[in-house]
Amino acid sequence: MTAVAIAPSRASATTTSVRSLRSVEQVEAARADWAALGFASIDAHIDYFLAVTAAREEVERPHVLLLERGGVTEGMLVARLEQRTLPARFGYATVLRPTLRCLTVVHGGIAGSPSAVRELVRELLAGARAEKADAVFLHRAPVDGALYREICAQAPAACRQRFVTATDHWAARLPDSFEKFEKDLPSKLRGNWRRDGRKLLAEFGDRLEIRRVREAEHLERLVADLESVASKTYQRGLNAGFSASDDLPLVKLALERGWFNAWLMYLDGEPSAFELGHLYGGSFFLGARGFDPQYGRHGIGTFLQVRMLQDLCDDPAVHAIDFGFGDADYKRRCANLSWQEADLLVYSPAPRPLLVGAARNGVAGADWAARRLAGKERIRRIKRRWRDLRTPG
Repeated sequence: MTAVAIAPSRASATTTSVRSLRSVEQVEAARADWAALGFASIDAHIDYFLAVTAAREEVERPHVLLLERGGVTEGMLVARLEQRTLPARFGYATVLRPTLRCLTVVHGGIAGSPSAVRELVRELLAGARAEKADAVFLHRAPVDGALYREICAQAPAACRQRFVTATDHWAARLPDSFEKFEKDLPSKLRGNWRRDGRKLLAEFGDRLEIRRVREAEHLERLVADLESVASKTYQRGLNAGFSASDDLPLVKLALERGWFNAWLMYLDGEPSAFELGHLYGGSFFLGARGFDPQYGRHGIGTFLQVRMLQDLCDDPAVHAIDFGFGDADYKRRCANLSWQEADLLVYSPAPRPLLVGAARNGVAGADWAARRLAGKERIRRIKRRWRDLRTPG
């Protein structure tokens, strides 16, 4: 464990120091400080963070920065040192797949005042050099947040990733009934939901069953059923979405803590679609979703999503839904809150990281120019076609 003293200002003789927690034992010893600060994202919860650190082969160790002023904890930055593959894509084709040793700040992994964030970012960038890390990586940081602003202000422009694409993150405050939630949606969307739902029920009737699973004793069956569907989705073809081999320890922890919720649809007794996520701090954070493509024309994914929204509106413990990373039409239509966020890389000033950064910037620049020329509608068609091609089977 290291302690880095920061010179106090003339206005205050209070000593400020930053401790670097680089082992599980050091992180555990700071559990009380962690709880006192509080994090809105489950990714930054101490137990979830440690579970990911243990489960992911690419993670070397924690790299948590704890800022103390006058003996009082005032800020924390939650990161991991890991070997991270950073694909550079032109459209949906991967041109480069370099792997860099990164200090990765987890989603929502910052807490403290603006001055605390400033000091933590200074130490993060200095720590990257000391650890001989190739880069600092921010995962889905709000672009108007203190962390993102400080990184951009303190990191040399020549080392920062170029052509950063910010995307909308969608969420919604939930009323106490689904009827009230539906009332604020476009009438066409409500009509489509009801019409398609009637058709699905008319075709499958009693052959259709939906289960909401949130009890730890159902872990084995739950993971098997999720994997059965996920293995058939286009997300699996893109190496995304739910994966039993990767996600089992995290599902187990989340079930035990009462965070995990999954909705599964069964047709003729076989799992055919799922929605899953985490209930944390009064908000439901939507995670992976998927459906068996052979039933795609029946709209089973949308039908299950509507059932999930009904249950969440009726659940007094849920006050909001966060629709997760990425943009989608259904998110825009259902949301009443949004903000912009982006991934951001700061490359270390060493030959290999800067060379990788230049190559990735070149690919990103070409992709940006091509998207501008193609237009949004053509991009949507290409995206749909690419998903079809990547669907297994």
